[in-house]
Amino acid sequence: MRLSEMTTDETLDALCEITPCVGRIVKDENIISTIGTAMDTTGMTRTGVLMAGLDRIGALIPALLKDHREDLYHILAVMNRVDPAEIAAQKLTVTLTQLEELRDDRELLTFFESFRRRGRKTPSEPSAPRPDSGQEDTLPSSQPF
Repeated sequence: MRLSEMTTDETLDALCEITPCVGRIVKDENIISTIGTAMDTTGMTRTGVLMAGLDRIGALIPALLKDHREDLYHILAVMNRVDPAEIAAQKLTVTLTQLEELRDDRELLTFFESFRRRGRKTPSEPSAPRPDSGQEDTLPSSQPF
């Protein structure tokens, strides 16, 4: 199920449930080192780019399934309103379809992307000192505003 198909209460409950799982996954050093670096595709053919991407996915999948299987099951369970044990017991094709649906859920991705963008921004500088700071700019009394 997509976030856009949920009520506000259901969406907020789902986000509260899955955010810790997503946090553990995106903070995992194995995953960061696997997908966190840019891939130089200069001079590569389309096939070369595809093969390099498959190599990266091949390294990512074991890290996800070994260290974060329960997190993935929990995310899928919350989003599909089932128990994680049901996710573990279902056919792989069903699980893959559910993962594709999550990957294509723009609202869900936008929610988590907003936190990543916020983490990169540098705080803006204040445009003027606080009035009580003693650093007020003073204009000579003879100068008009």
